[in-house]
Amino acid sequence: MKKEKEEFKKSMHTDGLVSFTAKVVEYFKDSANTKKWLDILFYVVIAGFAMYMLQNCRANRDNTVRNKLGPAVYKYYNADYAGVIPLLQDIDKDYPNTKFTGEAMYYLGEANYRLGKFDAAIKALETAKKKSVPEIMKPSIYVTLAYSYEELKDYNKAVAVYEEALKKFKNFASRDELLSNQARCLKLAGKTEEAMKRYEEIVNKYPTSPCVENAKKNLGR
Repeated sequence: MKKEKEEFKKSMHTDGLVSFTAKVVEYFKDSANTKKWLDILFYVVIAGFAMYMLQNCRANRDNTVRNKLGPAVYKYYNADYAGVIPLLQDIDKDYPNTKFTGEAMYYLGEANYRLGKFDAAIKALETAKKKSVPEIMKPSIYVTLAYSYEELKDYNKAVAVYEEALKKFKNFASRDELLSNQARCLKLAGKTEEAMKRYEEIVNKYPTSPCVENAKKNLGR
């Protein structure tokens, strides 16, 4: 009996497979059905090829920016700031969305700042601020950006950048320096009362900070 059941199941499976195959063959005898599936296959192949080309294009763009960034970083750390500019100045225009565009804008901004080109530094750093960059660079972007605004005597903009940094980097090791810099810009902007609050915060929250002496001096202590 068991053997008969097994043979029956096997025959059912075989019959089902034969029946399905026959239906498929019958379906594709209709030229319209064949054309429909060939069209679908064609578009699947085209889509797959397009995805491959897109990924390849992105990789090529990433490599192009990385190849420019390497020599630029070398020049930057060897104090050849003028040599950084031609390597990176067109990166955001030509390659705005690569993995390395933000980092390139950071070094471009830093180089321009050290050359005294504060407007150019601001443009690059404002761009870098919106891009993906290594975590270690993020606070530096805000600090140099604020310094650049301060150099142009746009103290309110500098204050705003420091405020954004204070909110964004709550665990930043040099938070006392951010407060001190912001207090200085507030004072220069004529906002003395707000500046005094920042100096008080430094004295109360960071009693061992090197910034305390200057804070107390500004507080008249």
